[in-house]
Amino acid sequence: PLPEGGAMFCGTLGAIGGVRPAAAWRMALRDPARDREITLEYAVSALPIVA
Repeated sequence: PLPEGGAMFCGTLGAIGGVRPAAAWRMALRDPARDREITLEYAVSALPIVA
């Protein structure tokens, strides 16, 4: 169960400038009313096409 006050985001978030291949990815969800943000960052490893 999700803890009280928690949030879960599912689906695709819009990307300014579109989505394109990259070696890393960063994003932020900002709440200007409370002046807070959630950020994340990760490295990307491309997998070979096998089909």
